[in-house]
Amino acid sequence: MHYGVCSNSSEADLLDDIAEMIRCKNSEEYELITLLDRIKGFSEDSTTLGENFSDTGLYRISDQTYFEPDGLKELPEINTNSYFEGNMGDAMLLRNFTRYCKNNYPANHYMLIIRSHGNGAGMCPDAEVGKRDKLYPAELRDVLSSEASVDILGPDVFSLVYFHNTNDNIELAEFSFPYLDAYNFYERISVSYKLLDQSSALAGDVCEAIDRMVVCS
Repeated sequence: MHYGVCSNSSEADLLDDIAEMIRCKNSEEYELITLLDRIKGFSEDSTTLGENFSDTGLYRISDQTYFEPDGLKELPEINTNSYFEGNMGDAMLLRNFTRYCKNNYPANHYMLIIRSHGNGAGMCPDAEVGKRDKLYPAELRDVLSSEASVDILGPDVFSLVYFHNTNDNIELAEFSFPYLDAYNFYERISVSYKLLDQSSALAGDVCEAIDRMVVCS
């Protein structure tokens, strides 16, 4: 599961990630579903997903291609003829997306990647529906439980501070890493911040753990 909030300055980079996913998903042993939100003004990319859209789309990524499934009962606003401007800062939308994936693509294990900007207070900022909203750590604890729970929670892009706040407030998974591309994470965080010894050691442990880890459905 990939929750992509790119209605901000991260849009071009996120679409590059999506293009790489399409090129590299060469196994049918796992499903890759993304809910992706865009906005005008940051990227004119019309090739990665077939159009330069500016609303919220649901995609199933497969080997060298992608599909646009209907959102069914969990995400009824999304279908092939709809224009849906989702509030990605609404925890209920994240919950419904997770339920959609688990109900329609059952697997032995589930991983959720949340991709957006953020800081120590919140993440996934979205103001397109007329109000400023974002996801907060306590909201993740409340909505990602029982039928919407995941085995692995992987925050991507936003700060290590947010990960620490989230980790203090939520017990979602056996593994929960601040950045799944651990070496990239470690290099960026080391350059951008003067880490305490404890945080630096944590980042190193994450790198070693991911080296030993294989994620499969």
